[in-house]
Amino acid sequence: MRSLESRLEGLAERRAGMQSERHQLGQIRPLAVELGADQGARLVTADDPQVVCRRAERQLQRLVAQDHEAISAMIMSGPLEDLADVVLAVELIGRRVGRAPALTVTTEVTQCKEVTRRAMARMHRLLFQISPQGLEEEGLVTSVRRAGADLVGVVTVRVQVVGEERHLSLAVGLAAFRVVVEAIENAYRHGRAEEVEAVFTFLPGRLQVVVADHGEGFDVGATEARLGRTRSLGLITMRERVENVGGSFEIRSALGAGTEVRAVFDVP
Repeated sequence: MRSLESRLEGLAERRAGMQSERHQLGQIRPLAVELGADQGARLVTADDPQVVCRRAERQLQRLVAQDHEAISAMIMSGPLEDLADVVLAVELIGRRVGRAPALTVTTEVTQCKEVTRRAMARMHRLLFQISPQGLEEEGLVTSVRRAGADLVGVVTVRVQVVGEERHLSLAVGLAAFRVVVEAIENAYRHGRAEEVEAVFTFLPGRLQVVVADHGEGFDVGATEARLGRTRSLGLITMRERVENVGGSFEIRSALGAGTEVRAVFDVP
């Protein structure tokens, strides 16, 4: 149990260290303050740089809050539930030692180990999706392949690269990674897709990302009209991530025809 506690502490520290998007926020704040000082008493319009920066700051704050809320919910409803069951099972096993047959106790211990292993794997996969370690060093494509490998047995993720992969800024790389991961998750959770294809096209000054599946699909117009339900599919979040780094976002889908998510980023 001490080993398990140590690993959980390590995961907690990793979760606490997810500061990539907060770093973006920290860069925008001083810019907004500087612009505000330069503007003086001039009339501020909706297109004013100060207003644009403040709007971007609010968007990033909302995204960070949504991330923290989502990861907390997923941890509470997934790995922590499994680990709570393990704690209860270990307590019951302790009471049975010396009373129940040794084979029965051994079998129950093995089951506890398997549940613990599964919970740790789910926790690791979840934290990597939120904060992909090695994204800057290994690159976007390798990070997406790692995320896809973690989903073996759940969905098949095929990755294709057109052109030569280039180094991306942390902001663009993280936005692209998160959009791809969310699109894949939507494909198998909501679209019941068994296979998902992610295509990265590196063009001069531009990166195009396309995530396509042949799942159940959905009515995009009707879904976007219901903002509350749209959040459950992550469409608003994906669009905001892309637009926050100056990119464009598009989603195409129809009932029974699968879904295609397309994002384009400027890459200096």
